[in-house]
Amino acid sequence: MTESATIERYQNEQGVWEERIVPPKPKMLTVADIEAADDVLEQVFLVPEWGGTVRLRQFTKAREFEMRVAATIGGQVDVQRLEMLLLTTAVIDPPLTPEHIGMLLEKSNSSIDRVLEQVTKMNRVAVGSAEAARAQFPQGPGLGVPISPNEGPRVPDGAPDEEGAPVG
Repeated sequence: MTESATIERYQNEQGVWEERIVPPKPKMLTVADIEAADDVLEQVFLVPEWGGTVRLRQFTKAREFEMRVAATIGGQVDVQRLEMLLLTTAVIDPPLTPEHIGMLLEKSNSSIDRVLEQVTKMNRVAVGSAEAARAQFPQGPGLGVPISPNEGPRVPDGAPDEEGAPVG
């Protein structure tokens, strides 16, 4: 049986008697209550850069664990992989799958970050990737590091090459 709110009389700081509504104490849940709770929410989310909306769904704790395991390589979370897993798990309409990752990587950073921020907010996941990326790669002109037109990206000494062997 659910209790209803009660009205309580009290004396305020000026000595005047007032009434306030006292909400009922929350019910102590049973395991059956928790199991029956429909707590995986969906939300329609506007992505102006794409000209419309997408439907997002919260993921279960089991799915969050699966994504973290799938995004962990050599004991370290691969942030790019985790972000793509977050997107392909949470965006349910249109249904995004791992086959769409290449296409998503070619979309604007701001649109992907907009969706990711909403996904992490509604799922309360602490990815921190959007903030970390902005701190690491601030917007605006380059940082004044000259790169010759014939020089490709430099691989740090000891980093693995394409076959996994250390370079340098």
